[in-house]
Amino acid sequence: MGTLVDAIVVDLEASKDLNYPIVSKTKVYRYFKSSFAEFWEQFVVECWDSETFQSTDVVENCIDWLTTLSSAEVRAVRHTSTMAAYEIGKALVDRARLVRDQMAPIARQYTAEAKKLKDTPKKTPKFKKLHETKNKYDTQRKKIMAAIDMLFKGVVVHRYRDIMPEVRAASVAALGAWIQRMPDVFLEDNYLKYLGWMLNDKHAKVRVAVLEALQGIYESAKPSKIEAFNARFLRRYLEMCDDVDDDVVLRAIHLVAKIDRLDMLGDECDLTVVERLVFYDQDDRISKAAAEFACLQYDAFGVSRQKELSEAQLTTQAIALIEFAEEYMESLGEIERPMETLVSAFWDLEDCQVIQNWRLLAKLLGSDSQDPALTSEQQTILIQLIAAVLKRLSEDESAPKARKASSRKKTSDEEPASIYFCRELPHFMMRFQADSEKVCLLLQWLSLLNWNASNINQHHEHVEMLLQRLKQVYITYSEEPFLDALSSAFHYMAESSNTTLKRDVDVVLFAIAQEGVDQCATLIRQRNLDDDGHFLGGYLDLREYLKATDRTLLLEFIADRSTHFTGDALAIKYALNIVLKDLLWATTPVFDMLEKSEVHDDVDTHIQKVLRRRHAVEDALLQLLSMHLKQPVTRDTPNVHDVLDDELDEDAPHWAEIQAVQLEAFKALCDVRCLCVEKFDALAPPLDIVAYKPHPNLLALSQSFYERTLESGDEDENAQRDVVVALASASIWNPQNKRQAASVLRLVTYAGLRPIAKAFGKLLSSLSPVKLLEVQMVALRHTFEDSPQTAIDLAKALSQSLGVKLPVSLRGSYLKFLFEGLRVSLLSPLDEHVGFLQLLKPYLYRLEKAAMKELQEHFDALRGRLVDDTTDVDGILDEFYTVLTGAAPKPSESSSVPTPKKRRRATSLSDDDDDAGATNPAVSNITIRKRRRGPEAQPTRRSSRIRSAPDSDDEVFDLKETPNVKMSSEASVDEDNAKDDEEATMVDEEETKDDEEETKDDEEETKDDEEEAKDNEDEVINDDEEETKDDEEETNDVDEDVAQVEDEAPTMVASFRTKRRKTG
Repeated sequence: MGTLVDAIVVDLEASKDLNYPIVSKTKVYRYFKSSFAEFWEQFVVECWDSETFQSTDVVENCIDWLTTLSSAEVRAVRHTSTMAAYEIGKALVDRARLVRDQMAPIARQYTAEAKKLKDTPKKTPKFKKLHETKNKYDTQRKKIMAAIDMLFKGVVVHRYRDIMPEVRAASVAALGAWIQRMPDVFLEDNYLKYLGWMLNDKHAKVRVAVLEALQGIYESAKPSKIEAFNARFLRRYLEMCDDVDDDVVLRAIHLVAKIDRLDMLGDECDLTVVERLVFYDQDDRISKAAAEFACLQYDAFGVSRQKELSEAQLTTQAIALIEFAEEYMESLGEIERPMETLVSAFWDLEDCQVIQNWRLLAKLLGSDSQDPALTSEQQTILIQLIAAVLKRLSEDESAPKARKASSRKKTSDEEPASIYFCRELPHFMMRFQADSEKVCLLLQWLSLLNWNASNINQHHEHVEMLLQRLKQVYITYSEEPFLDALSSAFHYMAESSNTTLKRDVDVVLFAIAQEGVDQCATLIRQRNLDDDGHFLGGYLDLREYLKATDRTLLLEFIADRSTHFTGDALAIKYALNIVLKDLLWATTPVFDMLEKSEVHDDVDTHIQKVLRRRHAVEDALLQLLSMHLKQPVTRDTPNVHDVLDDELDEDAPHWAEIQAVQLEAFKALCDVRCLCVEKFDALAPPLDIVAYKPHPNLLALSQSFYERTLESGDEDENAQRDVVVALASASIWNPQNKRQAASVLRLVTYAGLRPIAKAFGKLLSSLSPVKLLEVQMVALRHTFEDSPQTAIDLAKALSQSLGVKLPVSLRGSYLKFLFEGLRVSLLSPLDEHVGFLQLLKPYLYRLEKAAMKELQEHFDALRGRLVDDTTDVDGILDEFYTVLTGAAPKPSESSSVPTPKKRRRATSLSDDDDDAGATNPAVSNITIRKRRRGPEAQPTRRSSRIRSAPDSDDEVFDLKETPNVKMSSEASVDEDNAKDDEEATMVDEEETKDDEEETKDDEEETKDDEEEAKDNEDEVINDDEEETKDDEEETNDVDEDVAQVEDEAPTMVASFRTKRRKTG
């Protein structure tokens, strides 16, 4: 046997394919596994039929061999032999069951005959024959069970803990098959306990196999036999409904539903963990299985197996469904598309026939006789439910025939939904006119109906009434969500292929726009500051209706309302939207020329039109962003930073409305920067002048707003997110400004803004990984200048964002990134900068040995050129040197970091991104530098802020950490610039050396790749100890990837009106 195993190992080592036949997915071995299993099954059958099994020990010897091989260190041998052993076991169990069935009538006859001869000493021939046959079957059965017991004790008991998940899954499946086929023998705790233990296996594939095995056992076994086992592991079943793997969750739901059908769920079980999965939108199988389970828990569902239920029964189902949605939507918090997920889950379930009956749902919404009446929240849910049903019906109509066939057929005389709601929707809007939220939801129905139906023209009077009602509503209401929903409905109806409907919609839209513009002009001329001006929404394309005089009126309106502000933020916001959209549409011809690579003769005309309108928008933004000042800022305002200090008090009237207006102005400024990006500078005249460089005064105002917003703490998290998203968008489209991008990336340490900063870094990495490294260096430098301890946390977060493995193409830039970090750490004065070394430690573990050695040599060279006294910092330098030379460099959290005393301007990592505009304030982008404060201080809205003109286009939105720090003078800035130029020259020389050494690195990497390929082949034959370590590491990685961030739903204690646990 040892020689055979050695030969197999040699063959595996010589094979170029690392996959062995039983797991190979190649075409040659596609059917090998099934053929392999069939071979061993036929082997047992042949031995049985030829009576070889009864007369020889060939099967027992084979089991001995397979038992020995199943413990081999070679995975391929161990897995293959285990599979063979389990196939033999299944075949033996089938033979044992056959013997048991054949023996049953013989045993009954033998018992009956023995009773007859109880008092007679003489045995009849029949009794002797029965006795002989019974003994024969007994002998066969004992031998079979002995062979099965050998397999169980020799293979199953050891392999169910195997390091390979495939082997563990096969062990569980084999044991489950034995129990299902012979429950009278194997349905005992001695065997079931192994399945229970494997419910906690670390690999999802094994957990799935256990649940599938238990599903079969519960279906075939008597409830009394598994009652004790069920009571012990029922809690674990429910826990697995919240597993990280969807396949495990699905099997767990099916198993719990089966247990419920057997009436083995206790009343104390918390079933919310299953029912809330109805709203799980990542896997339709899970939500539908959870819906089927929910139907088992409510008397309203499944009340009749008839094809049609009565209206009262359907109404009861509808109310139960609404209450179900209400409870879980409240407990689960914010859910994306909850009603669509719920409808998809209950769709086509025979136990919930009401889900497709939109007519009954609409009747329930308009009913006044329902007792008890629906609450306001339930009415809102019902409106959303009807919208989801209409959307599903619309999808089914456009779906393939197979899906259409699955839907229930409607009667031929049933009125189409578009006709019904065209007639009834105005009544619903009148019913809920006091609740704008419900009206907005009702308007969404219009975008879900089929307006292309030919019979819509037969009810033209209803369509006209609906359109006139919508027109009146548009003129009456001014809420933004309402106008947005109404404009979407108009747009959907206008896109219909029904020409009559399109014509009617166009007439209504023109009337709305014309009336809105006329009334708006009248209101502006009247200077009525108390009116909301709700026609300034801009949700319709008003270019065809706006004249030049109207546009001027809007600009005058913005100037007037910002000067005499009375809290009417909505009207100013709408006016700004119209002016901004007018600019966006004006740029359309320019972008069309760029897309077609054709420059027309009238390009100058279009560009001048863009510049004029952009100039007007900029004037409006200056007025809006200075609303919080006692003195407004214009283009001609000198010393704007002195004006910024004279602000209104926070308790001034309409302070919150002013902040809302300025938020829209800030977002509009970022939108303009995203439109007129810096790439226009590289185009030929006259297109190059489209590139946007905001006015310095506008930049100072935007800086002031940005500071106030981020200093507001948790008072308005939504405003903070909007501001950061706007700045991040502008940074993506204007990548030369690395400091601005760094200000967004720094927010990764702020809990509320961390998702935005991480998403920004991911997007920046996909566009340019090298640029991401440059931005990270700028972010680390700025944060280190403000708070060294915060910089350490930032370095850890930014390092993790780069991923586990560094791409080969990024290794050179990554090393230059660390070189730049060393240069910054050893700047003079040394005691102020040496703490920056602590920030580099989280980045070191990605370096290979050759790169680490090169970094060590570079560090030695820089340290040798130091001219400052290093006595006070030798400990820090020596510690970092130890990390470079150590086997496993890791960041030290306990090392002290000297606090810098002054700030220095960051230097770019690339030559083409130098601060070219450092001496020209006109070359500008959004420039913001936040005030400093201590690391323990909490942010406040009002305090003294730093005011300074931007030094360059690369100024930054900085979040400072220490209060009352004065800005450096122009002389100190010039001195820093000179030092940076000198240091940049040194970096150039070092980069030349780096380029020469890259060739050497490439040769070493080629050699490493060859060794790695050889190592991959050797990994086929690993010992059990090494495999255990690998699998544990892999499991840890998977656990980190699937970590859940959403909160667990609290235990539900409120019961529904229609909910009642079924009994009996």
